[in-house]
Amino acid sequence: TDEISNAFLKHLPPTKTQELLGLFNRSWKEGKLPPPWKTGLIIPISKPGKPPELPESYRPIALLQCTSKLMESMVGNRLNHIAETKKLLTESQHGFRFGRSAIDPIIDLEHEIRIGLATKQVTIAVFFDLKAAYDSVDHMHLLHTLAECGIGGRLLTWIQDFLTTRHICTLVEDFISEILEITQGVPQGSGLSTILFILLLRTLPKSLKPVRPREFAGDVSYSVSADSLEEAEQLMQDAIERFYEWTQAKGLQINTQKSKVMCFTRKQDKTPRLILNNEELEVVSTFKYLGFVLAPHT
Repeated sequence: TDEISNAFLKHLPPTKTQELLGLFNRSWKEGKLPPPWKTGLIIPISKPGKPPELPESYRPIALLQCTSKLMESMVGNRLNHIAETKKLLTESQHGFRFGRSAIDPIIDLEHEIRIGLATKQVTIAVFFDLKAAYDSVDHMHLLHTLAECGIGGRLLTWIQDFLTTRHICTLVEDFISEILEITQGVPQGSGLSTILFILLLRTLPKSLKPVRPREFAGDVSYSVSADSLEEAEQLMQDAIERFYEWTQAKGLQINTQKSKVMCFTRKQDKTPRLILNNEELEVVSTFKYLGFVLAPHT
């Protein structure tokens, strides 16, 4: 990193603030980012209770330059404004949107469950785990999605340069790895990445009714209520297959082992059997959804 902190930028004198603004304007007009802005330093943070000898036991945290993150946030705010003004985001997407929070999809799901229980229906909910979702984004699919949304001109040119020729290196104790180029994904920690990712999710399969999708950033869940377990199971299975086809087309992967199913009913039915990519999804009695623990009689 360049060792320029957010506090340093916040306390710049007016003359230096104008110089920084000049740098931002030049980057915007030329549609290019300075190469150092596109290099991230990865710090592996160990996950609690995981074997330290396994790479998957660590969560990679990317440190980006504060100067670049400031401009990325400005571009992200502009893109967010366009997305909301042009209604580019679906009603099922609740993450990182003005006036919405994680409590909204939770309340919506709980409402459906309670109505189902009151009317003696069966409600099935599936919680998908997208494996390394941000890191797996295909740039061409994303840029094509933005173009379909009517995003063009300098904004699209700048975003394209933001995505390409990015590099990372890893710091472990006092050792820094060689610098590697990354050819996919959106950088975690950037104020632009979240809106880019949820715009990609707008292409999720439509017309799933009566199956209801909910997204909070990269957390995707489906739910459906029906008069019988068999009916709910069939409706959900069809939706799962369409979602799987979508992830394959977008270069994303579903972690089957971490994706879970819950069933809410007052009937003494057997548990649902749902298949994803030839693997049966696990049915659980409780699930922590966006920080809220769901139970059979939530």
